[in-house]
Amino acid sequence: MSEKLGGALRITDVRKSYGGARGVDSVSIDVAPGEFFTMLGPSGSGKTTTLNLVAGFLQPDAGSIELDGRELSGVPPHKRGLGMVFQQYALFPHMTIAENVAYPLQVRKMPKMQVRSLVDDALAMVKLTEMASRKPAQLSGGQQQRVALARAFVFKPRLLLMDEPLGALDKKLRAHLQVEISRICRELGATVVYVTHDQEEALALSDRIAIYNEGRIEQLGTPEDLYQRPRSVFVADFVGESTIIRGNFNSGFLIHDGQKFHIGPAMAPVGEHAPAALVVRPERFTVAASTNRPAPTHESENCLEGTVLEWTYLGVARQCLIRTSTGLIICARVNPEHDISGLAVGAGAVVSWCPGDSVLVPDTQST
Repeated sequence: MSEKLGGALRITDVRKSYGGARGVDSVSIDVAPGEFFTMLGPSGSGKTTTLNLVAGFLQPDAGSIELDGRELSGVPPHKRGLGMVFQQYALFPHMTIAENVAYPLQVRKMPKMQVRSLVDDALAMVKLTEMASRKPAQLSGGQQQRVALARAFVFKPRLLLMDEPLGALDKKLRAHLQVEISRICRELGATVVYVTHDQEEALALSDRIAIYNEGRIEQLGTPEDLYQRPRSVFVADFVGESTIIRGNFNSGFLIHDGQKFHIGPAMAPVGEHAPAALVVRPERFTVAASTNRPAPTHESENCLEGTVLEWTYLGVARQCLIRTSTGLIICARVNPEHDISGLAVGAGAVVSWCPGDSVLVPDTQST
């Protein structure tokens, strides 16, 4: 299966409503050939509705959807030539694994010799050649999902759609199959549109990610863009752990509870005296006991004081929750070798960070 599969998907100003409720509102996306593109967001945010519009299970109220320049609106799902993998594997229990994978080819009335060759290639790709004669009930959940993946790409679709394909699996198996899916799709050069609410999964698999919120795309970018340079409080809060320090922007500072904080780069325009927030990731903080407060390493270094609420051992790091006098909860991570003497639960702590290790965003969610 050396032929590259990937097609180019273009979604332009697509809208879909359910009665008076907005499902998808003016969504536009260009997915390049061979790109692994993920739609990420909470339940009801519009990501699965967008996928169903591309698949043809729903028709848009407005806008267009094109694959390699071909308009898909009005084309029934079975004539769009798309591969699909869902959380429920939908394998035929009475068929062998080889017969399940062959089914899309037989529907297309391909010659038997060609079917056999393509099925052999697909099963080799997912490392299930020796299980070709088994029935689905004789396979584990992870193996069944690999069969579903083989069946989806065996007829070489220009676009592969995946809707929460790993949602029914345990964490360890999900991590293993993430590696397998990434390997297979990149070897094939497949264009993938992937839907998930699992941020870690999205960051691990994707070339680019669209963060959905209330039917719109809040931000679209690479995993690094979204983690390091969120453009809103919503994105900062949804992608990874973060501490969000709310206040007002005033003369180049964030004012929080009367205290001035030096700011990092602004990811979106923030007006003077407007509500704003500093976003700081856990690994950017330095934590010290109040009784052993270190001298600032830079004159503009920011700091907050509070009380240690909790320590959690994560293996590669220790995570500390600290509550300030204003009720702000700071989430900080330190390496396991970090000296935490004097930082028992209930002890006073000082948390500091450099301005460049934070980003400034407008706080449209502020109440």
